Amino acid sequence: MSDRPQRRTFSVADKLRILDEIDRARPGDVGAILRREGLYSSNVGRWRRQRDAGTLHGPAPARSGPKSAPANPHKNDVVRLERENARLRDQLTRAALCANVG
Repeated sequence: MSDRPQRRTFSVADKLRILDEIDRARPGDVGAILRREGLYSSNVGRWRRQRDAGTLHGPAPARSGPKSAPANPHKNDVVRLERENARLRDQLTRAALCANVG
């Protein structure tokens, strides 16, 4: 096992529960709540700002497996141009055959 301490994480539900409890508490009781939960007031301030901005959420779950390549914005153009190129080559071949026959 590692001697390094594990960082605590709080779920969104825990954060909202603590914020609600602190918002309903009397000013003298806020310190007791912070001590009981093992929090600093800076955590509560940051959570409040996130809640008010609508960005209070936990970390996004990481998807396992290989990462997909970023989408090529020009893929449709490449496919269209390759098709057009094949069509023009075919026309050129047919024109060359007609020129040789006649």
